[in-house]
Amino acid sequence: ETIASRLRIKTGGGDVTLKGVKAYDSSCITGGGDIIARRLDVTADASFTITFVPDETARYYMYCRTPNADTVYLSADDGYSAQTTVSTDNQYVFDMGTRAKEVPVRIEVPVNDPDGNVELHVVRQNEDVFQKAYAKLAVHPMKVTAFDDTYVEGTVTVDKGQMLYTSINYDLGWTVTVDGKELSHSTDEVCRIGEGLLGVHMDPGTHKVTFKYHAGGLRSGLVLTLLGVLILLGLHALPKARARRKETVPVAEEEGPNPEE
Repeated sequence: ETIASRLRIKTGGGDVTLKGVKAYDSSCITGGGDIIARRLDVTADASFTITFVPDETARYYMYCRTPNADTVYLSADDGYSAQTTVSTDNQYVFDMGTRAKEVPVRIEVPVNDPDGNVELHVVRQNEDVFQKAYAKLAVHPMKVTAFDDTYVEGTVTVDKGQMLYTSINYDLGWTVTVDGKELSHSTDEVCRIGEGLLGVHMDPGTHKVTFKYHAGGLRSGLVLTLLGVLILLGLHALPKARARRKETVPVAEEEGPNPEE
């Protein structure tokens, strides 16, 4: 059973508004799709604004992927307003909350490059199926013992053939350890669920699990910063070292006239 049903987003009838761009290819399909366009003036602001109308009052989710923007903006006539970060390398599912039937929701995607494209999907949560799935997942919930914005720690019991399902957006910046052992993204120990959420494969039993987030490039940035500090300290100390060397070098006495001459 599917938890969410896909919605139709059309390219016609004013459902897609282009600002400063010209669409030269579009292939929107049921549940979303792709729009590709070219900026008319690279010095002016440009964006897609895609509008969908909820067919019933329910909870909605959005998946948006574009290489041309860092942030996507959402708004609705009932005062709803939100923004979310998007990336081509990391796939995100954004919770739009409960949206009212027949109240249009606008999704604005900036285009920062000469050519732009956006892949967009919007889904509606099936509440009955969601409750059934939640009941299954709640049999062995993870007991969180510590957390903050970039760290989660807890214990969980896993039966044979099960995995840990989280609501954390999948990102390579998350380091996952189970009983002190760091798991690998490349071997699928840490995996994607539904193309957007983070899951963890582990052996049956009770385990201590930690999630720690490091922003991309943070470690290499810290190393470069440390090297820069060491170089500055070296450059600062070099003149002093040279001065000390001059002070300690003995000065040869001038030779006087040879009395035997």
